Amino acid sequence: MDILSFAGVAMAFIAILGGNALEGGHIGSLLQGTAFIIVAGGTVGAVMVQTPLPVFLKAMKMTAWVFLPPKLDFKAAVEKIVEWGNVARREGLLGLEAMSEAETDPFLKKGL
Repeated sequence: MDILSFAGVAMAFIAILGGNALEGGHIGSLLQGTAFIIVAGGTVGAVMVQTPLPVFLKAMKMTAWVFLPPKLDFKAAVEKIVEWGNVARREGLLGLEAMSEAETDPFLKKGL
């Protein structure tokens, strides 16, 4: 987990509790279900108005990445990129065409 993700969530809670305490509010007033529904529902609704459905659904699925990012093998990625560079240098850019057809990752395939 990224330390800034944890720090950001902690900072948000501290700011909310601190602001509430400075205004003389009670902790119980922050735990109202109706207020949560208004804020959370309004936020999600505003995002839905500005976002196409496929992008919105993908974003909701990716929300867990904030705390559980996917594991990436950087060493393998670097080796693959170096191999592509060697092929491009020896055979030219057309030598990468066969490699791009064999690539399974859509992002890398488009890049090749």
